Amino acid sequence: MTRGAGFILLLVSCASLSGCFLLPQDPVVSMSVSPSSGYGPLPVHLEAHVESAQSDIVSYEWTFGDGTTAVGREVDREFTGIGIVSIHLAVTDARGRQTIVEGSVRLLNRLPHAQFTFQPNPAPTHHPIKFDASGSTDEDGAIVSYHWDFGDGNTAVGVAVEHAFEGPDFDYRVVLTVTDDSGDANSAYRDIELIGCDH
Repeated sequence: MTRGAGFILLLVSCASLSGCFLLPQDPVVSMSVSPSSGYGPLPVHLEAHVESAQSDIVSYEWTFGDGTTAVGREVDREFTGIGIVSIHLAVTDARGRQTIVEGSVRLLNRLPHAQFTFQPNPAPTHHPIKFDASGSTDEDGAIVSYHWDFGDGNTAVGVAVEHAFEGPDFDYRVVLTVTDDSGDANSAYRDIELIGCDH
């Protein structure tokens, strides 16, 4: 009888204790990044979302891959350059428990602009024609290569080149392809009208 009473008392005591303590949990956090990609300079709105927390949130700390930082539940930033910028958000509650979530912004590369001139125009056959691509530009970087295709089986590289067409009274399509320092390329073409071998 005594054993039974003690046993019942022990069960009640354990049941009572089991409802008294909650295991501490880190805040459950997510972030929104809008927009998450685009061309720089890119204004971006960042917001922290706390799904659940056992105590009040006391800090929101943002760290960016470009070396800058910010604080606050909502942050507005402007990102420049090309590539992926990492985002780290650390959320801390009043008990000192912290959750870190990660995100990123992708900064896109603008294509280079290919442009060229040639002289003389119209172009005589059998005489060197000067081609100049110095008017080509790259808004967010630099052009690192210039490739020419003269449409007659011949090619060349360089900002300024010369080429003589051998076929009389033909039209050729000359294509210039420029590549920027991010590895992206763009092309431009012009149709060359030949006026004869001895003009």
